[in-house]
Amino acid sequence: MKQLPQDFMKAIQSNKGNAFASSLENCIIATESPVSIRFQKNISPSDLEAHFEIESAVPWENNAYYLKQRPSFALDPLWHAGVYYVQEASSMMVGYLLKHLYTSFDALKVLDLCAAPGGKSTQVLSILKGNSYLISNEILPKRAQILKENIIKSGYANVSVTNNEVKDFACFQQSFDVVLIDAPCSGEGLFRKDENAMDEWSLENVNTCVHRQKNILNQAMHLVKEDGYLFYSTCTYNPHENIEQVAYLLDTGLFESVAIELPDSFGFEQIQQNNAKAWQAYPNQVKGEGFFIAVLKKKATALSNTHTKDYYFNTKFKKLEANKHNLFADFVDLNHQSVYLNETQVYAWSSVHDEFIKKIYNNLKVLHTCKHIGELKKDIFLPAIDLALQNNSQYKEYQYIIDIDKINSLKFLRKENVDYVLIPEIEKSTWHLVRYLGVLLGWLKIIPNKKQNNHYPLEWRLRM
Repeated sequence: MKQLPQDFMKAIQSNKGNAFASSLENCIIATESPVSIRFQKNISPSDLEAHFEIESAVPWENNAYYLKQRPSFALDPLWHAGVYYVQEASSMMVGYLLKHLYTSFDALKVLDLCAAPGGKSTQVLSILKGNSYLISNEILPKRAQILKENIIKSGYANVSVTNNEVKDFACFQQSFDVVLIDAPCSGEGLFRKDENAMDEWSLENVNTCVHRQKNILNQAMHLVKEDGYLFYSTCTYNPHENIEQVAYLLDTGLFESVAIELPDSFGFEQIQQNNAKAWQAYPNQVKGEGFFIAVLKKKATALSNTHTKDYYFNTKFKKLEANKHNLFADFVDLNHQSVYLNETQVYAWSSVHDEFIKKIYNNLKVLHTCKHIGELKKDIFLPAIDLALQNNSQYKEYQYIIDIDKINSLKFLRKENVDYVLIPEIEKSTWHLVRYLGVLLGWLKIIPNKKQNNHYPLEWRLRM
């Protein structure tokens, strides 16, 4: 039987009283974590009903649902295709609050500073429009690779994935309309779903997290534009990691707290310490896990020293000559796009992002920029997985498509051959998209005599 750390219970009792502490303890020990998913790509109502056991909608996110039970997501081709993201419901409050701050999402620059595994980044991408751009950053290399995969699968075009420390963003002072900081924390809000979080919890670790968070905030606060917003969140309960950090930001004189009224039915508790305001989700009050979030508006700026790194965009990327564009004209619409070649890799993005993306590459360690179109080898074009998983109308609907069932979808995801009867007879080698329930999974190169080459990324291969 689970047993919550004694010092943790004392802290909850001190902050919230014995009755509340007992209720929270019972919830963590005796109940299961709800399972919630958020949709990123369109799926028909009939497929939705047939594919998922929906329990109810997540009240604060239009495209999210609670499931009656946890299925095997790893054996669902729709999950691999990025149709939906398995995201903890409480953390989806980021999207709700963002929608209350802006009437237009067409020209925003957003930084998700501690982004892995990608739930908040992909939710933000689902809200951003047109000329907006997101940098999705993760400091830990292994987690950054998971972030990269989830970003690509989400199918959005206006995002770069980076692997940097906060200090590396110093040259981006006053650059962002929104900075998201889901800070590393002691993990109290994860006790119900992850017993390791309980085993690792201690008052000493809480203090370590407080210092780490403050170090991040001291640098990140300068990245927000005047009248821009800083989102600060954790998955913990104690005031030292939460409201006291908000109060610290207010004491700098650079920010003011933003209070948005949430419906009582959501169950989020508004908390306040002097002028610091925020919201707290407790699992005994909210259908979700423990989560804290505050929004601060930048009212003044304070400059510190900037620096740049010598990555130099112009030595890595070269404009691709227009006469080469016809090599992939069947795959992508290049109107209003800048097309670059980085060694053999081809990228295209909206021309309005040119200078910002150059600045990203000049100063940060970039793992991926969407959209990666593919690879060009001696005038032979190999389309990238990004084009198959596209979630943006600027890319053409490709004409060669093979519809397959679930069994063959899983074969494809394992990099195995799909059934021979599904392969069309062709006279010359042709790239085909593989589709399941109207959703694209990836590329097959079909060769005469019904031979096939599976081009699903090796590092994503399903091993079940």
